[in-house]
Amino acid sequence: MAAATRELWDKKSLFRIDEVAEILGVSRRTVYRLIEAGVLDVVRVGLKRGLRVKASSIRELCA
Repeated sequence: MAAATRELWDKKSLFRIDEVAEILGVSRRTVYRLIEAGVLDVVRVGLKRGLRVKASSIRELCA
């Protein structure tokens, strides 16, 4: 994990789809597949484009 990514990881509890893709080293589409499969927990924020992935579910996936 890159230093900038590690810094984000330590400060945030919710991540955008593109951030999750960078952390996991996968494409955005793969992140959406993980969400659809129930592997990653998401929260809706706002009315449009408001999907955020919980940091705890990313940690569980990486463990």
